[in-house]
Amino acid sequence: MGKRINSQFATTVVLTSVWCELVADPKLLNLRKGITSRDHKVLAIFALFLGAFTSRAVLAEIGSAGALGVATGIRVFLAFGWLFVPSKNPGVELRAGPA
Repeated sequence: MGKRINSQFATTVVLTSVWCELVADPKLLNLRKGITSRDHKVLAIFALFLGAFTSRAVLAEIGSAGALGVATGIRVFLAFGWLFVPSKNPGVELRAGPA
């Protein structure tokens, strides 16, 4: 889905695709200049590995039931966080269905 909407935050794209796009980027080694698309890809790869190592450590410490509880808690926290995201047009309320 992230590829279809041309977003750098392509969470549904596998690591191989992000890695290939990063390595094929002609501005990959231009480190003096901040390039948003390259930096987001590097951050996504780093976050994926950090999450994998962290989740494995949690699984080893508290077991599968506890790890599932931690994951559920994180999901609930993120879902609750969406309540505080401001709308694009302040004062405009979204409606479900045709007006």
